[in-house]
Amino acid sequence: MPATVRRRIRPPRHPSGTPHRERARGERARGERVRRAMDLALGTAMGLLALPLVLCAVLAVWTLDGRPIFHRSTRVGRGGVPFALWKLRTLRPDPTAPDRASGGHLAARQTCTGPFLRRTRIDELPQLWSVLRGEMALVGVRPPLPAHVALQPSAYAALLQAPPGLTGLATLRLHGIEGQRLARARTVEETEAVYAGRILPLKLRLDRMHARRRSVALDLWILARTLVAVARMALARPDAGPVDACGRRTGAGRGADWGADRSPGRLPGPLAGPEGQAFPSDAVVRTIIGKAPKAAAPLAWTTVPVRPHAPGPAAVGR
Repeated sequence: MPATVRRRIRPPRHPSGTPHRERARGERARGERVRRAMDLALGTAMGLLALPLVLCAVLAVWTLDGRPIFHRSTRVGRGGVPFALWKLRTLRPDPTAPDRASGGHLAARQTCTGPFLRRTRIDELPQLWSVLRGEMALVGVRPPLPAHVALQPSAYAALLQAPPGLTGLATLRLHGIEGQRLARARTVEETEAVYAGRILPLKLRLDRMHARRRSVALDLWILARTLVAVARMALARPDAGPVDACGRRTGAGRGADWGADRSPGRLPGPLAGPEGQAFPSDAVVRTIIGKAPKAAAPLAWTTVPVRPHAPGPAAVGR
């Protein structure tokens, strides 16, 4: 009877002698260390440069809108761990209001400084402190609300393996169309239906694309384009419109849509609408992140049912 020969199966090795799995794990760890160092360096520099601006904004909010100055929102961070996200307050306090997506139903609660702070993104600057603490990164998926994580648990479980970001590919590409779509909503239910059914699937698709092809070069490109877009919105003149009680124009600023296509039913730039243009069409994005998805992957308008969610802590104001 032939003798049984037992052989130990060794994992495949890289030409350097390191198993492929261990080498990939080491490369991911080095990439995370590099990105963390970049977050600390750029976050510190941006924080020091933005400190006078934040102090002026705090003084303006305190003088014109009163207290509280900051708004605290519970968001889901890395590994599904909740954390406190801080913004400058841009809405009048309402203890009974749930912490949900911002839409047109909140227009009556806007403060005098709210539209300017939101248009220039100054209300987001306190989140640099979360970047320095390691709760957030400069680039990544935007910190979701617990109610939105409940809608897409598997997608967020994969995306939140890395820290959420101050900006991201989905934020850069969809901010304009998201604001335009949600501004038409008149109730909390309508806002959540539009966000969960139309905006969230597109954001998750772009966030997954960024997570698969993430690199330091892509993150720097997203950060630079975000700064350019914010500067363009800050310098935009408000469109003609009636003046409200705070003495500001109610029309949106020119260029405040981050370059979105204003034609009906179309998405901005590389996301050209439900007729099915493949994405990304931006040559710079394609160059940095590598080859675009195979074949023309049409951008379908997927509808996601809104599940009931238990009301969380009351929102004091945003």
